[in-house]
Amino acid sequence: MLLEKAVSAALEAQAYLRVGRFTYRAAWSTSEVEHLLFLSRWGAGKAFLSADFGIRNPGAEAFGVECIRTYGGDLYRIWKNDPGMDSTMRFSLGKLAGWSPRWSIHVPGMPVSSLAERVGDDVRQFLLPVISGVTDQRTLFSLLLQDAEPCPWYRVNGAIRVAQVAYLASRLGIDAAQIIEVLQPLTLQVKAGLAGDKTPASYIEAVVQRAVALTPG
Repeated sequence: MLLEKAVSAALEAQAYLRVGRFTYRAAWSTSEVEHLLFLSRWGAGKAFLSADFGIRNPGAEAFGVECIRTYGGDLYRIWKNDPGMDSTMRFSLGKLAGWSPRWSIHVPGMPVSSLAERVGDDVRQFLLPVISGVTDQRTLFSLLLQDAEPCPWYRVNGAIRVAQVAYLASRLGIDAAQIIEVLQPLTLQVKAGLAGDKTPASYIEAVVQRAVALTPG
């Protein structure tokens, strides 16, 4: 509890407010893009602290989960997801900030105040400069489409990410043919995220058609 209280205070200084156990939401989130932080303890005696940052558009998040459950194979049909706070687009703050070992901080022997200060400082120094400008559907679409640090494709389920990109593209007025053309180079990433018989190409076509069909107007 002492560690979480200290970390929460350090993150509040960076406008990340506690919304649950080691879970934080940026106060500068918008209706189109929410920014989250997820901290966790792991290892023998919970000796290590790791942190991921999440980025989500609520509609795209729900659509990606729906698509993987519908088209991703039987494995995903019973997959549990909290639509209120989960983010399937999670990436490592520790990797971005150079934490070690395994993108984590070794907690024992480190003063709580020093650990909390490091987490807050690394959010300010490393995370905010690269994600604080992602505040609308267009900037989120551009971020998720790229395969670059700090949000590389290999860190998340490629099939869910493709569905989110398709959802955002349709809301930006891009037609189905153009979206499919943009997503075609991503078949390997999609394949790695599927657990059924659907081919990457047929999955892409299915999610694009559904995204366009669900687009208002």
